[in-house]
Amino acid sequence: MLSGDQIRVLDLLPSFQGDEPALVRCETRIVSLADKPQYEALSYVWGGPIPRSYITVSGCEVDITSSLYAILCRLRLGGECKRTLWIDQLCINQQDPEEKTSQVRLMRRIYKSCTTCLLWMGDIREDIAVSGPEAALDFFRYLAAVNQAADPDALLIPESMRSRANFETMMVALRSIMAAQGGWWTRVWTVQEAILPTNSTLVWGPLSIPWHVLTKATEAWKNGLPSSSHELNPGSFPDFSRIMARMIWLDNCKGLKDSPLHTIIRYREREATDGHDKIYALLGLLPVGALPETEKCNYQRTVARTYCLATIELILNEKSLSPLTIDPWLEDEQATEEMPRWALDLSQVSKYDRSWEHIHRYPIYNANGSRELDLETLRETLRETIRLQESSASPKLPLSGHAVDTIALVGECLQEDDLDNTLMVMKSWKSLTENFHRTNNFQSPAHYPGGSRGTVDAFCRTMLGDLVHGWDNFPKYWATDFEANKVLQFLESGTPQYWREQVPGSSDGILTTVEAQVVHRAFFITKTGLLGLGHPKTACGDQVWVFDGGRVPFTIRSKKNSASHPSDYDFVGRCYVQGIMKGELFKDVDHIETQIANLF
Repeated sequence: MLSGDQIRVLDLLPSFQGDEPALVRCETRIVSLADKPQYEALSYVWGGPIPRSYITVSGCEVDITSSLYAILCRLRLGGECKRTLWIDQLCINQQDPEEKTSQVRLMRRIYKSCTTCLLWMGDIREDIAVSGPEAALDFFRYLAAVNQAADPDALLIPESMRSRANFETMMVALRSIMAAQGGWWTRVWTVQEAILPTNSTLVWGPLSIPWHVLTKATEAWKNGLPSSSHELNPGSFPDFSRIMARMIWLDNCKGLKDSPLHTIIRYREREATDGHDKIYALLGLLPVGALPETEKCNYQRTVARTYCLATIELILNEKSLSPLTIDPWLEDEQATEEMPRWALDLSQVSKYDRSWEHIHRYPIYNANGSRELDLETLRETLRETIRLQESSASPKLPLSGHAVDTIALVGECLQEDDLDNTLMVMKSWKSLTENFHRTNNFQSPAHYPGGSRGTVDAFCRTMLGDLVHGWDNFPKYWATDFEANKVLQFLESGTPQYWREQVPGSSDGILTTVEAQVVHRAFFITKTGLLGLGHPKTACGDQVWVFDGGRVPFTIRSKKNSASHPSDYDFVGRCYVQGIMKGELFKDVDHIETQIANLF
């Protein structure tokens, strides 16, 4: 039984003369991390449970995945040298939940303490000649040399860049490890395994390359290739750009000080066999104590309850409701069983995920008038959720806030960012607005209930989120009449070519701002005529609320048969409402009525 900072390490014994080729022999021993043991850590993909292979560990026959068996055969040294490794499948008793929990808590130290981490890409596929992977690693070495050379043009161009056919041969090999479903680049555990170690080596069958060489290669890629290589520009191969982007992202994360929330969002699309690991596998990248209850790595909790607790702790860590803005709930066919809709379901990426634009916008808005979250009530909610962990009761999230209005009309949801479709749907929203205001006898098109400007101006600003993005998708400034008028002209032109033909240069920023705001959003109008954009599942009768601690408004829905519990609501999602995003509801008001909404 392991205790404290103890871990098992595996001594992979060499193959002796006379041994059967298939015989793999190992010995395990217990060491303390405090003693600074020397070992290599392995980062790999377990592979499927079938077929199994057998090895000998400390004299006992042990069955392991065929994937790990292939790795051990490849890593085994010759002569009389043993190789000391840390491998989760063999160094943790996978049948002991308590040991698994305690060892997962040590993962940060295990990977930080290793002499090097072996990043196993798998064996070279049988249908790929070894010359392809060799060319790929040679090309990365060339790029690394370019990064350090005084005269990059003097360097000998590798064979892979001497013809398009050669480069495509190399790309076939790279695609085999980069695009593989369930491969190393798609798994959530491999993120911290690549980031935490001081030294790493990428191992691909019999080939290897130090990770620091790949880092230098990505620097050269970012800075531009020498002129001698321009006849064949790898940038013309989108697949290669995506490969470099993956490596750059991992490298950036080594020095990136992301918040816990942003770290979890960044890797939400990564895969895990066990749903708990969608968050436990990232804890090594977070500051110790950021999510104290989650850091206990309790595998005996349900996955749903684990996500609920993590969501509450993320809200406490952020001291805001920003975790509720990332479309936390999934469609029924995707969702984790027994998940309340306010909790961040990490099992898959939401089909409505819209990258980072709305995350970058969140701090700019102030719909709640800077009213702070009641942290003590939230801590009690955390304690109550822990107490409920063995029951079937769905955890609730009680929030204090102000009910703004009820949604009266919902337009078509814009599902795709095709420019023709965007124009068509936005025009239908504009017609809906005009008809609603005319039918409901609003004072005039020049009057908008959310401010002094007219309804047309309010509509155009709703399409922008009243902001304009820069090239990096961060908001740069509040929208002015210029940008609002350009949106109107786009709608009235009747053609998507308007942006390219009539509006040069900076207006590309207006277009990307609009697309980020409207795609995967449903347009709505409230009973008092407020215009907004919300979750694709927004429905008539949903209520718009501003909660304490929430810089954007949210839509919620009265629960069915809630007559006896009128404060109980289903969470729908974040929304944008023109005229309240800057705290207008709370300006020049001595008192505003607030109440508790219990979200489910």
